[in-house]
Amino acid sequence: MGGVKETRGSADLQAELEALRSRMAELSAAESECRQAREALEQQSAYLEALHETALGLLRRREGPELLEAIVLRAGALVGTEHGYVYLKDAGGSEEEETMTVRIGTGIFRRCVGLRLRKGEGLAGQVWARGAPVVVDSYAHWSGRLPNPEYDALGAVVGLPLRAADAEVLGVLALAHLDPDLRFHPTEVRALERFAELASVALDNARLWEELRRAEERYRGLFDRVPVGLYRTTADGRFLDANPALVEIFGFPDRASLLRCRVQELYVNPEDRDRWKSLLEREGVVRNFEVRLRRLDGREIWVRDSARIVSGEREQGICYEGRIEDITEQKRWEEVKRRVAQRILEAQEQERLHLARELHDTLGQLLTALKMDAEWIARRAHRLSEARELARELCQRLDRAMESVRALSRGLRPAMLDWGLGPALEALVEEMKEQSGSQGDGPRGWNLTLRGPLEELPRETALALYRIAQEALTNVLRHAQARCVQVTLAVTDGQATLRVEDDGRGIPEEALNSPYALGIVGMRERAELLGGTLRVERRRPRGTSVLAEIPLSVGRR
Repeated sequence: MGGVKETRGSADLQAELEALRSRMAELSAAESECRQAREALEQQSAYLEALHETALGLLRRREGPELLEAIVLRAGALVGTEHGYVYLKDAGGSEEEETMTVRIGTGIFRRCVGLRLRKGEGLAGQVWARGAPVVVDSYAHWSGRLPNPEYDALGAVVGLPLRAADAEVLGVLALAHLDPDLRFHPTEVRALERFAELASVALDNARLWEELRRAEERYRGLFDRVPVGLYRTTADGRFLDANPALVEIFGFPDRASLLRCRVQELYVNPEDRDRWKSLLEREGVVRNFEVRLRRLDGREIWVRDSARIVSGEREQGICYEGRIEDITEQKRWEEVKRRVAQRILEAQEQERLHLARELHDTLGQLLTALKMDAEWIARRAHRLSEARELARELCQRLDRAMESVRALSRGLRPAMLDWGLGPALEALVEEMKEQSGSQGDGPRGWNLTLRGPLEELPRETALALYRIAQEALTNVLRHAQARCVQVTLAVTDGQATLRVEDDGRGIPEEALNSPYALGIVGMRERAELLGGTLRVERRRPRGTSVLAEIPLSVGRR
């Protein structure tokens, strides 16, 4: 009987060992799947960073050829290829006769510049006709290929539409691999689609710059031939004299018609006239006062007005004498540039939100399930010390992975921001404090001061201030070698003011206005997009100060 019991005990142990081995194999496969998911996540994060750098880089480029080459090279860098081209629509012609021409080519496509096609022809023509991406795994064997022998070397190709602001396809961006074993993964195609959206904005931006440049050339030619608008008025707003340029600016048929008009009738907002007059009477001179005025035909224009007080004839008393420049085109472009940059930032924030949700919903759940499996093995592996130790190590690695995922998710889209800027900044400062403690050489004193009705902050303003604080505190942690950090946010008199100060070694002078200091450039652009300002200064005797001021009225637009 004893022998039977021992045999059964051995069989039970053997069965349990087999079960443990099976679960260990499953866990190992799951861990491999988790590793692949994390690699995909890291790749997505790299794509996002590349898109951010591309947005900043492309937005600053205004020359056509330089911009097109940057688009192809940056797109190729995203997916690891040097072979690409851009087709753009040709001007003129009916819809049936419309054509596109290769404006830039890199790698194997360098000799293709100048080639022309119609809608539906080849890969670019198919993208143009469909208005959607086209992916081909082997161009050499694709039925829709162009009959060019040089294209026999092509493997996988992808084409993406470039759109104007009204969603019309204005061009096609295409990339290719020569290695027949390489393919364009769906993740890469999605990243390239987002890149194409940014490239389309940049092309629209360059087109507007070109239009503005031509308008400025026309305006400069007119300015060289005709003086700017000159005027002389009484203090109560009666015109005494005006030159032909001023008559033209306001659209009057002749000088006599303008002289019968009262200055007050030209102002869109009468309060602007009062402010202009008060400043002139207080200072004796007004320089570059920008204001909206109304032409005879009712169209509103922006002008830059400079004036001084002079003595008129005895019956005239005090007079105002000045000059007016029409800056409507300049103002229009400033607004276009602001909207373009805002669209790019909004696209980035949407991508951050999407990626943060994917982190939480997909990878976070997978890691939690893996940890539960590892704990199950650890509880049942009491007879196998090696398996139990391995399970414990897996639990520790999964804990670190879960914390890494949570940190990435918080950095991409802090959940506390949905509860308001105050709680979000408190969480941010606390997180920086923990990182500082773990590094051992970071600041010891972290102080946050909040003043005013933070709940009145518009969403765009709150997000911009949070990102500015995040960038400033990250710089303190990385570079400042500070002992204390003070963060102050105040909402008063229709303005939000954020100040981040430290007592570290101070920012180098050469970095204060350097175009390569992307962190400072990004903070300044976020503030300026909302009509605000950002200043970065060295403190005395040591340390750095970052000051952002944003008007709330602009943030609500």
